[in-house]
Amino acid sequence: MRDISDMELIAIIILFGSAIGIGIIAIRKIPALVELPVNLPVLDIKKSYSQIRERVKFSNPLQSSSVEVLLQKILSRMRVLTLKIESLISVYLQRLREKSHNKKAQKKDNYWQELNGSTKSRDEKNSQK
Repeated sequence: MRDISDMELIAIIILFGSAIGIGIIAIRKIPALVELPVNLPVLDIKKSYSQIRERVKFSNPLQSSSVEVLLQKILSRMRVLTLKIESLISVYLQRLREKSHNKKAQKKDNYWQELNGSTKSRDEKNSQK
């Protein structure tokens, strides 16, 4: 006989717990299901489609404003968006330039320290001789 691993045992417990939960919910809902009428009214698709079409026809969203005004609004929003993006890019570029400048300054500082350190070690070798 095969031993059941811990993961399989947990999966079986979850399966039975879920089945018990579904059963409890079904038992609680049986009285509400019994009270439902047997013949439900059928939705007339053609009638509802024609009603929706009439509503859309009478409530034209472009009726009060012209297409040119709508286009103008869209283009102005796109312009604002591109200006915001351009501003973010310029800030990012400025940060990169400052970072690059700081790295170059750090290299120059280290250069003189290394040069000074090499002369000190050379002086120490000469003094030991």
